[in-house]
Amino acid sequence: DRFSVYYNVLAPGSSTTDSPEHHPDNATGFEFGYILSGKLRIDIEDQVYILNPGDSICIDATKRHSSTTLGSAACEMLWFMIP
Repeated sequence: DRFSVYYNVLAPGSSTTDSPEHHPDNATGFEFGYILSGKLRIDIEDQVYILNPGDSICIDATKRHSSTTLGSAACEMLWFMIP
């Protein structure tokens, strides 16, 4: 199977809840994120994860999830989408 890799920068105070196209209802597979800089809050259904530089996470894309930048700096990350 194929996968996609993205370099993302989420501005301070930004959230993917403002961009529902990042998490379509028909999503499948997995997402894998690696934090390069900044601090990121990941909400996966009723679980909360706080990620710092060097941290990573694997998400079942079928679960409701969102990302929010914490602090005053942007969050830089690599994001892998695996169908």
